[in-house]
Parts: sequence; C-alpha cells; structure tokens
Amino acid sequence: MNAERDIAVVALEGEIDLSAAPEAERLIAEAEARGPAQLVVDLRAVTFMDSSGLRVLLTAHRRAEENGRTFALVRGGESVDRLLEVTGLVERLVLLDEPPTNDRKPG
Repeated sequence: MNAERDIAVVALEGEIDLSAAPEAERLIAEAEARGPAQLVVDLRAVTFMDSSGLRVLLTAHRRAEENGRTFALVRGGESVDRLLEVTGLVERLVLLDEPPTNDRKPG
C-alpha cells in the first residue's frame, strides 16, 4: 500500500473470490483507517474476480461516500474490466488507467 499525504493506494492481486475477499477487505480497511482523502484500489494484478470481489469494492465505495472520501479503481485485466462492464459498474465508479501520484508542484 502507498499512503502518502491524502491518497491511499491498495494494490490487490491474484483471484478475488470468496476465499480471498476477507483479505482484500482487510487491506482496504487498513488504508481507510489512515483517513486519506482519496482511496484507490489497484486491480492491475487481479487475474479473476467474482461477486465476492465486487461486493468488497462496492462496500468500500459506499463507505468512501459516507465518509466524504473519493474512491477510484485502477483498471485490471480483460476479465476484470469485462466484469465491471457487464455489471454496469464502469458507469458508477471512477476508473483510472494507473494509480495517481502524490507529486505536487509547489505553488
């Protein structure tokens, strides 16, 4: 996880299914506990996701909204992107091609 200043990036990997969902939830909760203004879940290394993984993401999105935090996903592989498309989440969630950086120009 990368949590500098106001952005927390949680990188998930492998299969996010019923057995892996609790670990994904734990990683996201740890990032949320640090109180970032923006939470980004990086799905680039996720090879498979089922409805359990979707539930984790939607729950984190809901919590972000409730806490005034912005929430985004970094696009995953074809199968993950297809799942997000089929479920209509591409229209509901912010999708990024890569994680944001904390580089800021002085000014």
